[in-house]
Amino acid sequence: MDVTMRARDAAGLQAALEAQGHVVIAISPRVQASEAASLDVAWWCRELGTLLRAGMTVVEAIETLASAHKGQHEVSARLLQALGQGQSLSSAMRTTGAFPEVLLASVTASERTSTLPRALDDYLRYDEMLGAMRRRLVSAAIYPSVVVGLGILITVFLLVFVIPRFSTMYTSAPKALSGATQAVLWVSGVMRGHL
Repeated sequence: MDVTMRARDAAGLQAALEAQGHVVIAISPRVQASEAASLDVAWWCRELGTLLRAGMTVVEAIETLASAHKGQHEVSARLLQALGQGQSLSSAMRTTGAFPEVLLASVTASERTSTLPRALDDYLRYDEMLGAMRRRLVSAAIYPSVVVGLGILITVFLLVFVIPRFSTMYTSAPKALSGATQAVLWVSGVMRGHL
C-alpha cells in the first residue's frame, strides 16, 4: 500500500509510519504540485539533449539547466540529489513527480542502449504531435459549440418572445391544436412566466 505523507526528512517519516504500525519498504520524495507544474518538460528535454550532444555528462547538463532557469531549481535539485545517491536518471526523474510516464519509459529504455539524446528527441516529437492534435481538437470543437449555442439562444428567444405573441391566435381553438403544439405553448408560457 502506498502512503503519501508530509515530513521534514525521511528518517522522521519512517519513524512516524512505523509508530502507526506500517512496514516501510521505500520512501520517495515528491515535489509539490506547484513545483512540478512549473517545469516545462519540453524545454527541459530540448535543452538537456542539446547539452548532452555538446559533450556534457547528465549531471553537468542538469546543473547547467538548474543555473540557467531558476524557476525549475527544486526539480533539478531533487534530480541531482537522487543522481548523487547512485540512482539512474529514470529513477531520479520518477522521484520528482514532474515528468510524464511516456518520457520516463523512454529514458528507462535509453539507459539500456545509451541513446538518451535520441529518446529526448522522440519525446519532443511525441509532445509536438500531441499538442497539434489538441489544437486540432479544440478548433474542430469550436464550430459545433457555436452552432449549438446559437441554436439554444434562438430556441429560447422563440419560446420566450415570439410564441407568446402568437399564442392568442391558438387559444380561440384549443381543440384543433395537436398535443405537440399544446406542449410548446405550455413550455413557452412557463418560460415566459419565469423569465
